[in-house]
Amino acid sequence: MRITYRTLAQLIEKMSDEQKDCDVTVEDGIENECYHAELRISAENHDSLDDNHPVIFIGNITNERVDDIDRLVDYVGI
Repeated sequence: MRITYRTLAQLIEKMSDEQKDCDVTVEDGIENECYHAELRISAENHDSLDDNHPVIFIGNITNERVDDIDRLVDYVGI
C-alpha cells in the first residue's frame, strides 16, 4: 500500500500518545528486522527521486533522540 506524507500525518494524529512517543521505526518485511529511521529530504544528487522529496532513511543513524522541532527542521532541510 502506498500513501502520501499528508495521509501519514493524518494517521499519526489518530495514534495514542504512547504510540506518538515511540521512535520512528521501519521493518524490512523480509527478515522481520526493525531499524530506527529518520526523515530526510533528498538532494539533487539522489538518483531516483526529485529534489526535495521527503524520505524515511535508515542506516548510520545515531542513537541520539531529538525532540527540538526547530533543530530537526534545520537538520532535515524543510
